[in-house]
Amino acid sequence: MQMSVIQPLRQLKETKRIGSIQYSILSTNEIIDMSEVCLDEPSFYNQTTRAPLNRGPLDLRMGPSMRENNLKCQTCNQEMLECPGHFGFIKLALPIFHIGFFGDVINILQCICKSCGKVLLDEDEKKNSMKRMQKAIDDKNYQLRADLYVKMRKECKKGANQKCRSCGYKNGPLKKMPKMPTTISFSDQTKLEQDFRDIRESEDIFQENLRKILESKNMKEMIEILNPLETYKIFRKITCDEILLFNIQQNHPCDLILTHIIAPPACIRPTVKEGESNVRHDDLTVKIRDFLDRNKRIAQMIEDGEDLIKINQEWFLLQCSHAHYLNAETPNLPFKMDKDFGKKDIRALAQRLKGKKGRFRGNLSGKRSNFTGRTVISPDPNIPIDNVVVPEYMAKILTFPEQVNAINIERLKKLVINGPEKYPGAHYIIAKDTEDKFNLSIDNRRKKADELKIGDIVERHIQNGEILLFNRQPSLHRISIMAFKANIQKWNTIRFNECCCAPFNADFDGDEMNIHVPQTIEARAEAQYLLDVKQNLISPKNGESIIALIQDFLTTAYLITHKDMFFDRAAFCQCCTYFSDGIERIDLPPPAIILPVEMWTGKQIIDVILRPNRFSNIIVNLILKEKCYDTKQDRGVMCPTDGYVVFQSSELMCGNLGKTTLGSGNKNGLFYRLSRDNSQYMAASVMSRFAKLSARWITNYGMTIGISDVTPSPSLNKINEKKKDEAIDSCKFQSLIFTNSIGKLDMQTVSDRKKLVEAEISKTLNQVREDIGSNCNKQLPPTNGPLIMATCGSKGSATNLSQMIGCVGQQIIGGRRVPNGFTGRTLPHFEKDEIFPHPEAMGFVRNSFFTGLSAPEFFFHTMAGRESLVDTAVKTADTGYMSRRLVKMLEDLSVNYDLTIRTCDKKELVQFRYGGDGICPWMSEEKVTDKSIPIDLETMLKYVKSIAPINYKREQSLYPYQIYQICLEELKRTKMDYIPELSLEPMQNSSYNREFDQDYIQQQLNSTDNKFDVQLVKEPLEYFKDSVSLFIKQICQKIMKVRTQLGLTPGDIESPDNATSIHVDNTIHITKRQINYFFKTLWERYPQMLVEPGEAVGAVGATSISEPATQMTLKSFHFAGVASMNITQGVPRMKEIIDAAKKISTPIIDVKLLPQFQSEHSYRSIRLQIEKTYLGEISNFYQEVYSPKDCHLYIEYNKKKLEQFRLYGLEIPLSSIKKGILEIAKDIKEDQIIAVKDQDLKPVGIKINPGNDVKKNVFFKIQNWKKILPGAVVSGMKDVKRVSISKDKKKGDKNEYKFDLFVEGNSFKQVLQLDEVDFANTLSVDIFEVLQILGVEAARKTIINEITKTIKSHSLNVDRRHLILVADVLTSKGRLHGSTRQGINSMKDSTLMLASFEKTTEILYNAALQGRKDTLEGVSERIIIGQNIPMGTGTFNLLYGNRSIVQKKKKKIISSKVKFTPLFKDSK
Repeated sequence: MQMSVIQPLRQLKETKRIGSIQYSILSTNEIIDMSEVCLDEPSFYNQTTRAPLNRGPLDLRMGPSMRENNLKCQTCNQEMLECPGHFGFIKLALPIFHIGFFGDVINILQCICKSCGKVLLDEDEKKNSMKRMQKAIDDKNYQLRADLYVKMRKECKKGANQKCRSCGYKNGPLKKMPKMPTTISFSDQTKLEQDFRDIRESEDIFQENLRKILESKNMKEMIEILNPLETYKIFRKITCDEILLFNIQQNHPCDLILTHIIAPPACIRPTVKEGESNVRHDDLTVKIRDFLDRNKRIAQMIEDGEDLIKINQEWFLLQCSHAHYLNAETPNLPFKMDKDFGKKDIRALAQRLKGKKGRFRGNLSGKRSNFTGRTVISPDPNIPIDNVVVPEYMAKILTFPEQVNAINIERLKKLVINGPEKYPGAHYIIAKDTEDKFNLSIDNRRKKADELKIGDIVERHIQNGEILLFNRQPSLHRISIMAFKANIQKWNTIRFNECCCAPFNADFDGDEMNIHVPQTIEARAEAQYLLDVKQNLISPKNGESIIALIQDFLTTAYLITHKDMFFDRAAFCQCCTYFSDGIERIDLPPPAIILPVEMWTGKQIIDVILRPNRFSNIIVNLILKEKCYDTKQDRGVMCPTDGYVVFQSSELMCGNLGKTTLGSGNKNGLFYRLSRDNSQYMAASVMSRFAKLSARWITNYGMTIGISDVTPSPSLNKINEKKKDEAIDSCKFQSLIFTNSIGKLDMQTVSDRKKLVEAEISKTLNQVREDIGSNCNKQLPPTNGPLIMATCGSKGSATNLSQMIGCVGQQIIGGRRVPNGFTGRTLPHFEKDEIFPHPEAMGFVRNSFFTGLSAPEFFFHTMAGRESLVDTAVKTADTGYMSRRLVKMLEDLSVNYDLTIRTCDKKELVQFRYGGDGICPWMSEEKVTDKSIPIDLETMLKYVKSIAPINYKREQSLYPYQIYQICLEELKRTKMDYIPELSLEPMQNSSYNREFDQDYIQQQLNSTDNKFDVQLVKEPLEYFKDSVSLFIKQICQKIMKVRTQLGLTPGDIESPDNATSIHVDNTIHITKRQINYFFKTLWERYPQMLVEPGEAVGAVGATSISEPATQMTLKSFHFAGVASMNITQGVPRMKEIIDAAKKISTPIIDVKLLPQFQSEHSYRSIRLQIEKTYLGEISNFYQEVYSPKDCHLYIEYNKKKLEQFRLYGLEIPLSSIKKGILEIAKDIKEDQIIAVKDQDLKPVGIKINPGNDVKKNVFFKIQNWKKILPGAVVSGMKDVKRVSISKDKKKGDKNEYKFDLFVEGNSFKQVLQLDEVDFANTLSVDIFEVLQILGVEAARKTIINEITKTIKSHSLNVDRRHLILVADVLTSKGRLHGSTRQGINSMKDSTLMLASFEKTTEILYNAALQGRKDTLEGVSERIIIGQNIPMGTGTFNLLYGNRSIVQKKKKKIISSKVKFTPLFKDSK
């Protein structure tokens, strides 16, 4: 294949830039033109000189193949390292098929006449096809071209056995011969008919002579083998105007047949020397020699007039050898047929391109890099969080090229003198003028230091403060690689602060990490400002803090902030020295206790960490509930466990700090508020102080764990044993009730009831462990080590305490209790065939780890552990592949300067605003758990009050209407012109374009309606303004309520000096200065929340979804309201959604009924309409009747069952019964089924006659009917497997129940058609079914909801904007495209991108055949060719001297002259 540059190369500093790549198939003339030599000698070397033989596989005109012999290329006169390589070619004695295009050759032959070469279509059809194909070619729509070609082939196959419309030749069937890699069989219908015609004319008895001719002639002789030579002759008859019908551009079909083979340059197939005399040739070189040998042999055979069979055999082997050369995995190659064919597992061209280690993925998409180090990591809490300790040994190997200038010349001279062995030193000097490189380990270093001049480059050792990239693999998300500052020290491991473990998912049990040294100032600057640790304290996945305190740091903070923790002056000062350094100035706060001894609390240490001195301007206002907060008493600041944390103006007022305050995973924590309200630098500084304090303080305090910590007291042991006995007795009681009720219920009800009881038993046994854990929390002493860790959140949980001290609990395997491993029981230790065995017989481990497990318990425990290990191993592969596919699909998406989301290559629009509102997920303060606005207004108001408190002049507080008036005026005045507007008439639906007088404002404040009309379609900024207006309105109403309670009027008629008014000011005060500062801060923060142009939102979104998937389980099921119906969850469900699977494992429909049908009777009626009812359910018996006059099968109805159905409105007519019987028994006809009625003419049954067919045995026929007819479906929906109703008590009302109906099956359309069903609220989890019935928008919404449910079922949080982006991409073409090979191929056009994904060789062959042109605008393509990707800092190109007139009009995303009618009208 040929790749030629189309656009003229642009020269810039002697560099060339590839503009685009055009793919085509090399024609014979092109092969000859680009080659330097014609090869025809099958030997490697000259026998006398041992030099590479001319015109042989190693001809030096193609370049030298070895470095050892100092050979030079005879074309460019360069050695092997400098020679670019040159092609050669082999002229074949006979043409051969190209294995890559063999399928295309067969497709073309099936479409054309084998006599005249015309396409087998009518003239009108041919013209229409050519017209459509030409339009697709002009539009560069490759997918449409492929579809048109497939359609044309189908039409041609219809006329394949008919006569050609041009020449009258009758074409027969043509196909590839099985088990023959390059052989085409063709049945020549014209020749066959001529043979039969001759037989008719020569003999009288046609049948006899036909039998003779078939016996005398082998059938194989009637099938013609189309060899490459005949195929080549047929292809030459194809006219040029018909070529485009075959989806071929830039080439002729003759080019698919090889007459010349191109030989690759010698440098890509090097010869390796083994020992002193032996050499090992590359596999490609050996194959080229095989071509030359066989080609020479065939030419000699033809010249000598050898037997045609021998020539054909050698010809066939040549074709197979070439197929093996192209792809070593080609099936059915004749390795046993010819001993000279060579070894099977060679590195053929296809194997060098595809796969993880192939050219695309191994060398182009991912490249090995220099200036990289890797070693084991260790923790170091004493260094700042943005530092990494690099061993001096590594620092002496890794270098940075620093340019000499007037400021650094003396320093660099010293480094040059030190040389490469002494740290700090240097390795090389690159001269500015000559660009010569001097090695300082060899050259005179003092002389080179004296000769050093400005402009030279010194490759010096890395030093303290150097910017390094730090990475741990697998790199699951963006923050798996971050920029750190180097800290060069002794020893041999890389060390960093433990706070940074979370983004890398690193621990210190032998993990290794990588260091990369940026080699330019620009790269260093980008790393420092984009990848710095301090800039990535917050996760892009959900905007929650990810770099925070962990483990021992949390334990220290928890212990220090206990109410009873006091320090004298010496101890307090010592703690201050723990977290500070020599430069830090610390102001001691006043002691909490003065007499009899001055004492400071642990909470004051936290205050000093936040604000070491009065010059620190850190401001934190924070209120939250810690993990230890007593939710039952809910007494706020008076919490007995001190779990209510309050920070007011950077002072810890109350609260015992733990993970909720200081840990990661929330938007309420201390470090989140520090980074938002202050700066990331301050948050990092406070974090480093906490780490330094913890490492020293907890060492002196002593935090240990021993056997005494897990030894239960007698009272605790008694309570735990009682809990376990009660749980086991409850399980026995439930199983006993079920056993006694078996005879009273039908089989279906028994099955459902058994599943329900099993679910109840599992719930009871699982609850035991939780109850024992809570008992341990209450009974263990507060000094217990495991209890401290579990309470503060540093490690472990109540479940771990329960397993160590009380009870290991129920073992779960495959989402259920332990299944039977022997006949009727789990182990031989237990009784056989019990309906519900004893809990201990099904995996309930009663003992704890302290008491020790019995043999059966230990065995059950190992079963669950083994499942977990296998699950983890399989899950890693599944999630890794899913992540790769998702990233490939979304990698081209980025934010444009009009804030739209578009693809890089074709600028296809995916979203008008990122996530609907344009807000950046990692900048938004919106809580993932609830829908709120992107800025936490309440916290910001507290921050403003701390920044601008009431001054000494006692500023007068504003009245409610004044506050709201300022708010409305601000919202009216603010217009962010730099945000492009979505609507044609921007402000037509804004509610702030009016005058606000006092009456209007007072009317709004008195209104209790605090909701906005959600049906109005507005700009995202307008929605934000509505939220701000609502927040200020609620504050004003709160002030009005307080004023009313104190007897003040809403207006301003009372005196400001009134004592009551002063009381209001002291309670709730907002001054004019504060409200103005609030809005000033608000309009500064909102633009910061917007996603920045150039942001790679596609890759971030893909990794934000796939990274949490690694924490999901592989086999997990979630019960859909009832125990009998489970929904696939975890990784399998994520794969179904992302892949847009047409068939899912558990299609569940959540059916909602209209309000007037919310009764149990209605739900049971709907269930009967949906669920399948079988003939066996409504029948009493099946009676065979045999008599001389009549034989039939009589089926009697179950009147009681039918009457029950009628009570719920279900009638089963005879027609339904007949339909069900006819579907299951194909040998019964409708007239054979006769209704039987009683004296009152009521139907009592049916009889089925065997009919008049007496040839078959009537007895066996009736016996067969009796066996299969109970399974006939007489009512319900065909595709429904199961229907379940859940019944739960409503909250707050013990007498009312809430019903839910769940349907398993693909009957969404039929369910929606039922009159009682609420169409708008009935949901299905089957995305493909929703697409077919409700359309693409409903499918998009379903994708968002299903991914959200799957992620939340594992207690994970992902920002909704990432999910919306994935849903928009999957449905952006108006159809559903999954992130599978087929989906990505249909959505992307770039050949390089698709080739770097999957099916590399097939993609390249197809691109060459279609003559594709790759414009190289996407991410993968740019990485492969080594250019900047068009996003991030590479989004734009700098235009110098651009004097184009800038349009003053605002840029609009949509512009149209058509007036649209709004979808939603204003309700007012």
